[in-house]
Amino acid sequence: MSIPISIVIPYEHHPLRLPLLTFCVKSLARSAQCEVCIVETGPTAYIHDHINAFREWIRKPFRYLKVFTFHPFNRAWAFNVGVKELATFEHVLLTDADLIYPPNYQSILAQTRPPAAAWNRILYMSKEATERFLKSESLGGPYIRSTTPEKMGAAGGAMWITKTIMNHVGGMPEKDFYGKYGEDNAFWIKLEAFGYRVEAADITLHHLYHPNISTFVNPKRLIVHDMLRWPREKWRMYQRNWGYVDQNQLLT
Repeated sequence: MSIPISIVIPYEHHPLRLPLLTFCVKSLARSAQCEVCIVETGPTAYIHDHINAFREWIRKPFRYLKVFTFHPFNRAWAFNVGVKELATFEHVLLTDADLIYPPNYQSILAQTRPPAAAWNRILYMSKEATERFLKSESLGGPYIRSTTPEKMGAAGGAMWITKTIMNHVGGMPEKDFYGKYGEDNAFWIKLEAFGYRVEAADITLHHLYHPNISTFVNPKRLIVHDMLRWPREKWRMYQRNWGYVDQNQLLT
């Protein structure tokens, strides 16, 4: 059993990030029915400048948007942009660009009711294990740690969602989430405020090691503790618009 899915990946170029993105997409593109949607943010346009090579390499429907930004990475906003501007299927996988998916991920997602964390365990590979994988595509340890989904803990990485749900709740919370941490927890809380139960797909993901490239820690990340008490009406007032793109920021 499988269903067509749109895979939305935010990406901000750095030479150390590119190999992780390529192997992440390679693991995802094994799926028979998928389109790969990449939202590239930041001040450079690396994928745009190599777009034909990307299309030939992915060999799947490939949708791409370059939005020039000059602020700390806003991952939630990039996800929202991808859903609104690129995704054409109802079912959407929101995923980071440093995760490796098993071959049967799509069939498991098809049996999982959204919204859900698209994993029930993430194994964080060591630097040595990642270097070995990039050479041989052999998954294995040593692992730095493993995590399971928790609303106020490790809530992120990959989310299984639908466009209907995204429209109903008004997207991921993006307003106060520039830099690292908090947006996944806020999204989980928001989904519950709108009456959804967040499930977890029976999938183990591997997280590829990378240096701490993004150093800007979101100074407003602790707002998630206040959000635990927010009713649906406050969420609607807090973020009236989501996934908005100024046309002057686009590379056409």
